[in-house]
Amino acid sequence: MGCRGEIRNPAALTPMAQPPAIAPPTSSSIPEPTVPPIPTVEYTIQEGDTLYDIATRYGTTVEIIQQLNGLPAGAVLDVGQVIKIPEPSEE
Repeated sequence: MGCRGEIRNPAALTPMAQPPAIAPPTSSSIPEPTVPPIPTVEYTIQEGDTLYDIATRYGTTVEIIQQLNGLPAGAVLDVGQVIKIPEPSEE
């Protein structure tokens, strides 16, 4: 008599089937969300301007102006520099 859990004939064991491999999604299989472009106007930086002042004046946020212009946080603005700002809505 064998002990509990003892395998008498290992050759009689059937191997477990491997689960099918799942391929990771490719970049072409996941659609990119489409966001309509924001209509913009150009603004020329004046002496004393800050992104906060410009954002407040035009009803937008500093973050949106930074994104539109690729500006990092704390970016220094130069007088005469032209940036894009969202076109003011006509409300």
